[in-house]
Amino acid sequence: MLHSSYSERSLPELDFNKIKQISIQAAIESGHIFKQYYANNPPHQRKTNHHLISEACHHAEQKIIEIIEREYPRHKITGKVTGDKINQSDYMWLINPLNGIQSFIHGGFDFGTVIALLKNNKPILGLIYHPILNELIIGDGKITLLNGQATLINPCAHLMDASLLTTDFQLIKDYQNWDNFNRLIKAVKFTKTWGNCYGYALLAKGLSDIMIDPITQDWNSMALIPIIIGAGGMITDYYGNNPLRGRGIVACSKHIHLKMSVCSSRFSEKYRVPCAK
Repeated sequence: MLHSSYSERSLPELDFNKIKQISIQAAIESGHIFKQYYANNPPHQRKTNHHLISEACHHAEQKIIEIIEREYPRHKITGKVTGDKINQSDYMWLINPLNGIQSFIHGGFDFGTVIALLKNNKPILGLIYHPILNELIIGDGKITLLNGQATLINPCAHLMDASLLTTDFQLIKDYQNWDNFNRLIKAVKFTKTWGNCYGYALLAKGLSDIMIDPITQDWNSMALIPIIIGAGGMITDYYGNNPLRGRGIVACSKHIHLKMSVCSSRFSEKYRVPCAK
């Protein structure tokens, strides 16, 4: 379990403020590329031309890598599109140029770029950039900033008052126990599928209370850890364990997280709400 006391960052040989600025520059430059594709290719073209999406992702990721390598040529880099660049370094960048591909294809606004920096396999910096919204969230486990201003998770303390977000209900059914999750749905105030990186951004901005993904990949989840912790929240895997080693993500205020074992049998025993048929 990781919470607000998490602070294992030590960068004696690097200027951490400079690293933040480089990651912000990389995200914004990639955002310009997606904005161009978004503006010049209407949804009906994006739906049918898969090469177009691959091209946009490739160009954006290459731009991010170019900016990072210019300053940190010895760092490891793993891109979702272009793969790994192996170097002998304690530092590794994880890049997902386009989180929320379907949103981008269908003319949505909530797709984004996700970047993480790890030291010795532990995330020390996370960034989410939504180019259409022009919103950039960056966190280092101590503080999280939204367009340069500190942001905090809503200190919601009761499930009955909480909003619950997830990316896709079908993913819950495919990868986790739907009956237990359904009990959680009945225990909270309301549930929406405002997911992907946008859901975590809403959480970090204090506009939602719980964000859950039943399964995640490192180039998304590693960035979330310093962002959520820096915003005063708690983040674990799907069953309340260390998110570095587990499966799925549960992020929320520590007040709520300490009161529940999300979607587990222990949660079902505490909140005995009949499942929908």
